[in-house]
Amino acid sequence: MPVEAKPLFRPDIVRPHVAAFSLPAHAAASKATLVRWAALLSGPEGDRVKERDLLPVFLSDVFTDLLGYRSLADDPTRYTLSREQHVEVDGQYADAVLGEFGSGRH
Repeated sequence: MPVEAKPLFRPDIVRPHVAAFSLPAHAAASKATLVRWAALLSGPEGDRVKERDLLPVFLSDVFTDLLGYRSLADDPTRYTLSREQHVEVDGQYADAVLGEFGSGRH
């Protein structure tokens, strides 16, 4: 028997807030970057290019520029994005790790 889907938030409460929402200038400027990545990854060129060639630029564009994570180069005492060194599984390392790293972390 199917279960009736119920919204997570009451639409009558959320609707006025959504209608009044204005996208911050930084987020609006980032849209072009996301559109560029979406076009590349969904097109035939995305199938031809190797992940290792795209990965550094993708991590930089999306995680540091758009989402605001900081790399070791941005802040050596407290950075939040680390590449291929912290999480090992079956002899392989994760492409990137999000967290708090460096000597100044709390």
